[in-house]
Amino acid sequence: MISNKSGLTNNMRGNYCEFDDNGKNRFIEVYTIKYDKKSIDFLKKIDSLDESVVGSYLKLLKCYSIPIYTKYLYKLRTYYGCKGMDNRWDFNEKMVDFKEIGFCDIERLLEYCEKTWNIAEDDFKPLNETSIPL
Repeated sequence: MISNKSGLTNNMRGNYCEFDDNGKNRFIEVYTIKYDKKSIDFLKKIDSLDESVVGSYLKLLKCYSIPIYTKYLYKLRTYYGCKGMDNRWDFNEKMVDFKEIGFCDIERLLEYCEKTWNIAEDDFKPLNETSIPL
């Protein structure tokens, strides 16, 4: 598995997945942020890590130490949503069972998706190919 410069694998056409999960419409979204140790250290120094975007990713991680080879951090969002809605606000208001999970590498994220929902990297597609309103 080869990661491209966005941190996703070459087999992932996009960051979104949608599928039937026991009669409900499950959505999965994958977000990526570049991991830069120097930037993290600077944010700590100025006491701003907790309020930063990268800090929000770090809070989601279950691991206590980040491997030295880490170049990206990943946030997986999952929820049940409604198909056929045109309004993003209404879509967000109706989502249920919302969860966010953090990962240090894409392989672990994809392994989690496969074990939990039996979906693979080629099941991910661009936003405009899902029922999520633009």
